[in-house]
Formats: sequence, C-alpha cells, structure tokens
Amino acid sequence: AHPQLREITIFDLPYALAVARERLADFDQQDSVRLVEGDFHRDSLGSGFDVVWISQVLHSQDEAGCRLLIRRAVEALQPGGRLYVHEFLLDDSRAQPLSAALFAVHMLVMTAGGRAYSGSEISGWMREAGLVDTEVCRVSDDTGVVRGRKP
Repeated sequence: AHPQLREITIFDLPYALAVARERLADFDQQDSVRLVEGDFHRDSLGSGFDVVWISQVLHSQDEAGCRLLIRRAVEALQPGGRLYVHEFLLDDSRAQPLSAALFAVHMLVMTAGGRAYSGSEISGWMREAGLVDTEVCRVSDDTGVVRGRKP
C-alpha cells in the first residue's frame, strides 16, 4: 500500500515480538521489517527514523513513563521526523467520552499507575520533548492520534 516505505522497525518486548514473527510469516515483504527487542524504560529506541508510531502503550504507564517514552521517541527521530501516538483519549474534562473514562478507571485498577490521558496532556508532553506542530485527531468516539514534528 505504501511502496515508498523501505524499512519498518518494530521495537517491543521479546514476547510481543514472538507474536510479530508469527504474524509476519505470511507477509510478502517480511524482509523489510526489522524486529528489535528492548524495553523503552531501559533501552534506546534507535535513531534516524522518519516516523515513530506508538499505539496503545501510554495508558499502561504513569505520567513519568509516558514522558520517558515520548522523550525516547523524539530522540529516535531525525530532524523533520514525526511522532504519532494512538490512544484512548479523554477530553480536557478527563471525564468524557464515557468509554475512555471507564477504560481509565480500568487501567487505574489493573496497572501500577496507568490511566487514559487527554489529547492535550499528550501533546503537552510532546512539546516538552521538543516537538512542534502538535495536533490531536479523533479516530473514533474514544480513540485518537496525537501527532507532532521534530524541528
């Protein structure tokens, strides 16, 4: 679908990459996908990337973990690169939409410090990490993508 893409790097924990290997087995261009084992709490994500996509990770982290991951993602980007964060997004009241608010309560109960965040919280962390042109884009009633660009 995107012939301009030459290489995709998936950075994740070993057990998640085992699933990725299974899923990629039938993929025609699996040679263009590089799997890198790591833990963003301890490891660099790499460098020189045009795009970093973080999907449904922040809600499992406390605010310090979110800021760390965003900072590591920005460090991994080359100048002009873009960060996209896909999450369940609360509005600025942090009480709506209802499904995201209920998910936030679930994460508070099921994790050490995770919860759902608002788009403005995430875009604020992106700006703190040095990104510009941040924008929140709704994907569905309870999810969205927050994006920003490294100058």
